[in-house]
Amino acid sequence: MAVLQLLRSDTFAFVILLTALVINSRFLMYSASLAPNLHHLPRRWTWPLSYMLADQSYALSIFKLSSSAQRAFGHYFVAGATVSMWLTWQLSVITGVCLVAGIPSNWSLDFAIPLVFLALLVPAIRGPASVCAALVGGLVAVFAVDMSYNLGP
Repeated sequence: MAVLQLLRSDTFAFVILLTALVINSRFLMYSASLAPNLHHLPRRWTWPLSYMLADQSYALSIFKLSSSAQRAFGHYFVAGATVSMWLTWQLSVITGVCLVAGIPSNWSLDFAIPLVFLALLVPAIRGPASVCAALVGGLVAVFAVDMSYNLGP
């Protein structure tokens, strides 16, 4: 979404590329935090799981892996979450492509992405530290919304 906004505003290609790299670097952190639980798997497991990893499947998986005593079988949970989220994503894209002509052009769908991350945030709030982090993040988002160059949320 950020790259699309930058493309619309005729931003330099280098800035667009840098933005995409910075935003998607979160997958390096996701992989690093999942690695202790999945390092024993062969590549026939890790490569497909890596390809289909998404924010939502990561959030579900890391909660399960951090609280489960059955970590030896955690990769089945990760696979189930990842494959189901990936299939849902693909089917949603196909549905969107087929139905896009029926959506009025004045409807803004920009609210969807913050709602997804809010749905991921709420289950992660487990104590005073995470409540504080969520409140600080929310306040920064509110006060930074009008920053230039899309630096706000």
